Amino acid sequence: MLNQRYAVIDLETSGNNFNTDKILEIGVVFVENGQIVDEYSTFFCDTDYITPFISELTNITVDMIKNAPTFKSKAHEIYELIKDCTFVAHNVSFDLTFLQNAFKAYGIDYTPLQKLDTVTLSKIMYPMERTYQLAPLTESLGIELKSAHRALDDAKATAHLLLSIFKELRGINRHTQIIMFKIAKSLDSDVASLLFSSISNTKDKETHDLIRIDDIYVRKIDVHKESTYNFKIETLYEKFLKYKNFNHRDEQLELIYIIYDALKNNKKAAIEAYTGLGKSEAMLIASIVYSDETGNQVLISTSKRLLQNQLFFNSVYDLLKSSNIEHYNISMLKGKNNYVDLEAVNTLMKLENDNHEIMMLKLKLLVWLQQTMSGDLSEIDLKGPERMYYMSALNQNSQSNDYFYKESLNRAKHSNIIITNHYYLFNCLEEIPTNHIVVDEAHQLKGALETSLEETFKYPDLKFLMSQIGLDKKDQLLTDYLKHNNSQNGHYFEAIISEISEHIDVIFQSLNKNEFKRAIKYLNFSIEKLNIFINMLFGTNEFQNLFNYLHNYKIRLSKMLNALNKDQFEVKKAKNYTKTILTVQKDSKEALYNKAQQILSQVLISGTLEVKGEFKHLEKWFGESPFDQYIIRSESLFKDVELFIPNDISDFKKTDDFMLDLIDYMTILLESKHQKAVILFTSYEQLNETYEMMMDTDLFNTIPVLKQTPKITPDKLLIQYNQLSRCLLLATSSFTEGVNIENTDEKIIFLTKLPFPVPNKDNFKQFYSKELPEAVFIFRQILGRLKRSDTDKGKLILFDERLLTKNYSNAFLKYFEKDNITHQDRYTFIDWLSDL
Repeated sequence: MLNQRYAVIDLETSGNNFNTDKILEIGVVFVENGQIVDEYSTFFCDTDYITPFISELTNITVDMIKNAPTFKSKAHEIYELIKDCTFVAHNVSFDLTFLQNAFKAYGIDYTPLQKLDTVTLSKIMYPMERTYQLAPLTESLGIELKSAHRALDDAKATAHLLLSIFKELRGINRHTQIIMFKIAKSLDSDVASLLFSSISNTKDKETHDLIRIDDIYVRKIDVHKESTYNFKIETLYEKFLKYKNFNHRDEQLELIYIIYDALKNNKKAAIEAYTGLGKSEAMLIASIVYSDETGNQVLISTSKRLLQNQLFFNSVYDLLKSSNIEHYNISMLKGKNNYVDLEAVNTLMKLENDNHEIMMLKLKLLVWLQQTMSGDLSEIDLKGPERMYYMSALNQNSQSNDYFYKESLNRAKHSNIIITNHYYLFNCLEEIPTNHIVVDEAHQLKGALETSLEETFKYPDLKFLMSQIGLDKKDQLLTDYLKHNNSQNGHYFEAIISEISEHIDVIFQSLNKNEFKRAIKYLNFSIEKLNIFINMLFGTNEFQNLFNYLHNYKIRLSKMLNALNKDQFEVKKAKNYTKTILTVQKDSKEALYNKAQQILSQVLISGTLEVKGEFKHLEKWFGESPFDQYIIRSESLFKDVELFIPNDISDFKKTDDFMLDLIDYMTILLESKHQKAVILFTSYEQLNETYEMMMDTDLFNTIPVLKQTPKITPDKLLIQYNQLSRCLLLATSSFTEGVNIENTDEKIIFLTKLPFPVPNKDNFKQFYSKELPEAVFIFRQILGRLKRSDTDKGKLILFDERLLTKNYSNAFLKYFEKDNITHQDRYTFIDWLSDL
């Protein structure tokens, strides 16, 4: 198959309906013998209307296609070109079905000899990519895509992607390719044929960078100690600025020296440094120079895995690249459960199942294990069924294979710099005693540590794991067990499983109604049933996998029961009990405090540590001795950012009236300017209600409206937003973490509400110690999306007058120039927008 002729095809269409929408443009690129040999493209004039969304997305207008040929006039020509080729597309089912329907309308029955989907192939061969949309995927792989969503350019990029996939496949050893072939035989597209062809052209060869563990090849992790580089702060800093084309900032250099001084002289420092200063690079430069000079290890912790990955893969890369350093001894470490368990992978590989998600999971894991240098599961971002199938396999083993965790831990022990995040900080300190620690986003540390010492139990997880034991009699654990034993107990076992599954419903219904005694009762019932089941397994044939699984399930239920009996739990309720979450609290919240007493130098950094000019809200949870306190200010930070606060809006407690006012302001924006904007909500509920109200009007029919959902990643949404020149994006405030709003000279963000609840008399202490600092940080983070460089300008429209009336206003506005704040009505808003 590798030597066949491929027709790589992309269609631009007037919509997604195969029967009613029309093909606007086709691009075909022909690949043969490992290279592009020909191309073909044309517009079609089969419609006289293109929606604003499609026009924004493709830059195709009615004027561009009005003199083009009809599809009918070109159908036979196109058919003759592609009929003997393997059909290739990025999301093949869309392009192939659309083209087949178009051919059928003119009497042509087209079925390709074979087909390949580069989305499916990319998910297998590039399992660590964050998105498989064509534009960001090809950019990540260094493949040129001149104009996304134009047929020929997309087809060219897809053709180069196909060739890249072929090259990647040739790098997989023959043994692994054979396993992949056996798995892929049931996939929809002809992946198995491609693998068979590749196996025929691949010879067995010794690979020095891989090791075989059981039947799986994984990448060998080397641990080596780097030599010193004699780094100097100013040299490292200036090279970085030149490489990134950034301006010198005295405040950033000041921050570097404060951190360096604290590390070198065993000090404790609490530093507030404004958002956008470049704290990540400052931390790294100070830590690298100090560690290089002394040989002492520095542990850096940041608030979330996303930021940890950005720090390790982006900031470290840029810093080392700027000084022409290929390798420096910096490692990333997380908790043990974040690393793949090879016993679980082996269990998955032995599972005979033609479920599409399981097959894709197996194929992705086989390729990823030969690529990954860490074994960190976040690299492949298992979601939904994939995550649950992996957990199911994990639960079937009494032993684990922690190869990657042990190797990552060993590498970290020999590293100059370790990068972790707050949730795993305690694990790091347990495994690797260190005397020097730098904590970024320090205002979030206490909450993250408390969360890390908690365990959550969710209804869908428990139901799924129970279903894997065996209720549908297809490739489940019980079915496999009964193949090796007398099946006379089968019906009894099934009855137990069914009863426990029903108990899960009762337990979560009870939790949602605060009927905790009832939940305890049914947890006891379930554990008793599991004990009966487990005891009946002893002495039978091939019982170990089922026993391990049931035992792990019993441990989960026992943890829930123990927490309810000891009143060490929290229930997050939902309208639907199936979305209720039980959080179990552990007893060791003082563990980090005790551990921290031994750390010599501790640096706490954040965009918001001080409140009302003080650091008093910082509890002494990180050591008893006082911290030196620093505030690095920039009075002109947001000089080019303007803030508008309407004075003619309804109270946000009056939901419908408030949303109508919000929609009215959005409409004014759209009528005034050919612009796009981000609208940020404090909850998905408010977002969805506003969206539904918008869709009930005709005001937004002519502009694309993008909406964030829990299932759509911010990265994917941002890609769509950045590609469009005019649209509205409805998202939650969490959307602003680590994103870069592009393709507009002046950015506009609507913020519906300050990101914290209205405090009452009983919780003011928590408000000033936790909620206010967090809200200030989110607010500045949002502003940071508007002001990414010295030349950026931006406008923020805030629908919350508390910012002007409460005594905590200065915590938010201390970097704002008074002349840049407007508090007026919607008529003034029109004039305010005219400055755009």
